[in-house]
Amino acid sequence: MTAWTHPTDPLIERLKASARWVEPAVDNILRVAEGELEAVVDRLGKAWDHAPAVVLVEEAGGAFSDPEGGQRVDLDEARYTNGHIRAQLAALLAK
Repeated sequence: MTAWTHPTDPLIERLKASARWVEPAVDNILRVAEGELEAVVDRLGKAWDHAPAVVLVEEAGGAFSDPEGGQRVDLDEARYTNGHIRAQLAALLAK
């Protein structure tokens, strides 16, 4: 069992209240590509973690965005979605 060791973040708490919570691990990002999950937000990964996942998710028809709405993998946060809820996720994270 992995314990969350980061300080409490109001954004994370809001997401936990309105979504099913999974670890931002590559196997869960692959579940987005496979259609099992609608989205995963990874705030821990680095560019070398995100780069291969971006290709896999986008080739499967999903979408990747950085926290600014762009496509940069070097901002330490990645948002992977099934492509259909990209705007809704961005709105939820902006609140």
